[in-house]
Amino acid sequence: MRLLLVWLVNAVALIALPYLMSSIQVDS
Repeated sequence: MRLLLVWLVNAVALIALPYLMSSIQVDS
């Protein structure tokens, strides 16, 4: 169960990181 949670967090981070980076570049 713990491993599944870690995998889920990693997957969300990989998806969210480029999106956040692009939005920050657009703001600045």
